[in-house]
Amino acid sequence: MMNATSTDDARARAAIMLESLEKSISASASAEATQNFQKENMMLKEQIELILRDNIIMKRLVAIQHERQKEHNDDRIQKVQQLKHLIAQYLSRYKLQLHILFLLYQCTINGDVFLITTITRDQNYFCLLIVVPLMQVLFRSLWI
Repeated sequence: MMNATSTDDARARAAIMLESLEKSISASASAEATQNFQKENMMLKEQIELILRDNIIMKRLVAIQHERQKEHNDDRIQKVQQLKHLIAQYLSRYKLQLHILFLLYQCTINGDVFLITTITRDQNYFCLLIVVPLMQVLFRSLWI
């Protein structure tokens, strides 16, 4: 600036210096911005990797839970079917017992004599009562 011969020359030299300063500042700023961008990019990549690992683990957990739930539901369905079968058995036995009691009641009104026997015990309850009129038993034994 001191060596400038005129004000125009000083302005031109100042403009050149300002341009070089601007280029220097923008170059360092862009280098810094690029470096910051790369750091941020690396951090985001690491976060994505962690999220993907967590996602894989969660998928495995969901699959395991689904299998357990399916097994549990299958067990429940099987138990329900067993209970339905048991209830049907109990109902049929109950109906048969009521029918036998009704027949006994009817026959005692008529004065018939009965031979009552029990069949073997099956799972903590008596299966059936066989009720046969005594006269039929006697007649069968006479004809044999």
